[in-house]
Amino acid sequence: MNGIVSVEQVGLSENYVKFPCPYIQKQLFNYFAGELILESKALALDVNAIKLS
Repeated sequence: MNGIVSVEQVGLSENYVKFPCPYIQKQLFNYFAGELILESKALALDVNAIKLS
């Protein structure tokens, strides 16, 4: 069973989800953290391209 165990609402637009297995939670965190890093690098490249133009 790798589904969501519970959802905790901490704000109007902010929710936390809990998983039964720490491994699944860690893997999801690593994936989304990696996506954010890639996105921030792409934004930095876009800003640099604008400055060079």
